[in-house]
Amino acid sequence: MITNPNGYRKPESLISLLQSIEEESYSAILINPPNISKNPTIVLREPCDIFYLGRDNVKEFFDKAERLKKEGFHLLTMIDYEAGYLFSKKFDDILDQMGLEDFGVAIAYPENQTEYYDLRGVNRGIPQEKENRISRYNYKPVSEYLIKVEEIKEKIRSGDTYQINLTMEYLFNLTGNPAAFYTSLLFNQSTQYSAFINLPTKFILSLSPELFFKADGDTIRVAPMKGTAKLPANPDEIDKIKRKFINDPKERAENLMIVDLLRNDLHKLGMEGPLRMISKCKAERYETVFQMISEIEGDLRKDTSLYQMFDALYPCGSITGAPKISSMEIIRSLENRRRGLYTGSIGYLHGDQMTFNIAIRTLTVFKGYNTGRAGLGSGIVWDSDPEKEFDECVLKGKFFVAPVMEYQLFETMLLRDSEIPNLKHHLSRLKKSAKLNLFHYDEKEILKELKKAISSDFSSGEYRVKLLLWKYGKVEVRIGKLTPLPDKIDVAISSSRISSDDRYLYFKSTHRQLYDSERALTVKGGLFDLLYLNERGEVCEGGISNLFIRQRNEYLTPPVKCGLLAGVGRKLFMEANRCFEVELFPHDLAEADEIILTNSLRGPLKVDNFMMEI
Repeated sequence: MITNPNGYRKPESLISLLQSIEEESYSAILINPPNISKNPTIVLREPCDIFYLGRDNVKEFFDKAERLKKEGFHLLTMIDYEAGYLFSKKFDDILDQMGLEDFGVAIAYPENQTEYYDLRGVNRGIPQEKENRISRYNYKPVSEYLIKVEEIKEKIRSGDTYQINLTMEYLFNLTGNPAAFYTSLLFNQSTQYSAFINLPTKFILSLSPELFFKADGDTIRVAPMKGTAKLPANPDEIDKIKRKFINDPKERAENLMIVDLLRNDLHKLGMEGPLRMISKCKAERYETVFQMISEIEGDLRKDTSLYQMFDALYPCGSITGAPKISSMEIIRSLENRRRGLYTGSIGYLHGDQMTFNIAIRTLTVFKGYNTGRAGLGSGIVWDSDPEKEFDECVLKGKFFVAPVMEYQLFETMLLRDSEIPNLKHHLSRLKKSAKLNLFHYDEKEILKELKKAISSDFSSGEYRVKLLLWKYGKVEVRIGKLTPLPDKIDVAISSSRISSDDRYLYFKSTHRQLYDSERALTVKGGLFDLLYLNERGEVCEGGISNLFIRQRNEYLTPPVKCGLLAGVGRKLFMEANRCFEVELFPHDLAEADEIILTNSLRGPLKVDNFMMEI
């Protein structure tokens, strides 16, 4: 274990840190991913006090948490959604049915049991072949969900509500261990309000992107999240989809309805001065989706207590609906179950700051059974399409149902006489890919590692450099000999097909199973490369090259939208020649005056023999 200049520790790997949490009950880690946050990751161990929220001690619970915070302790809280019933007399009948059971817990830690970590450059530390995944999961039947959506629309028609956040529970088995599984979730979901918590009977795995409220001194900020859009595969389409999303009347109306609800809740606190709209209907990007958020800030009265904040704001309107009380009643009748921590809140309190998330994208894994549960939901308004709402729920859950295996971004570059001729182009593309995939990119660190690797052993001749970048910014440089070119450049069309909807085709990464698996076949068959067609039969690219054909004095190349990597060699060739992007088919290659392959290692290569298919 080492420390950086800020005094933050640096773990050997992410899994080693999480496994230490997995071994200690009542320990927790609050992840601040370095790819999206500059704040340290916080580890809490060996609590000095644990107390529970019940029906008969609501004010006492929050007052004690606030007092311990002021005394210098670190507080971790987990508040169930059903705790919202404690703040309105309208729910007394429901509470009578539920009894005096716990609605939340607070855990206090002394300062000397709190650790701060810098995760920049830290690797996951999980072998790629290690299987840690959800299995045997099940949703409620689609038909049941669709019926409930129609019931909500009828409630809207009758004026009982304007919007309902409808959720469904989903049960699963877990293969592997919770800590390892959580690392794969972190790779797939970069969020600011993540936590891995070890309780005596269960683990909490939270990757929430949504803030409930943050109180910093006398300032309070809320950021309701309503509205979801799937990211397109082609990076060139992202800005267009983003504009369409933030201007969508349904999505904006849904978001602003909750904004109005939260503004009203904040005014219950008797704010000092007017509220400030920090952002309105902003598209916040994650690995696979856009989420629409709005941010509101205001100044609290100096005597405002934590209890008063919860009394006015809890539960958050984004996971109930509007108006809040009637929406909660409708939710109770439709869902007919306890949500528990899901859509409740996980909070961290220390010093002058208190931060509470909305516990969405949060899983509970029960110890000793390898089983767990999670929740998924969406906001239902009058013009909601029931089937699309169900699809939205499934989309939100995809990252933990079928997390993508960890991959690295990489660049393959030519090293000639201790220099990389096209380094600026490679770094520009790597930076763009890092932004697209939410990877931590530190160019100074990358250049330092390159300089370290390119020693005097490589002062003359040509070599192949592979620069790899991990999610949290770890850099690795591999240098090897550049193999001689074959006597002839022969290519053929692969029998396998690719899809233009495959987002991994548009950037260079180790997530390229098809190309890698067929590379051995290519070499064995005496070919330089295999060319791939998409689902429409259009020619896209080779496994290690981009493609051009010459017709008279013009060069034609497939457009990126077909499903291909915009290679550095491709860029340089297009800058040096008269080129046009057009859809190409196999017969175009057969009739071409010339076929050219390009990559950054070899430059332009004329194809000697073209075969339709191997």
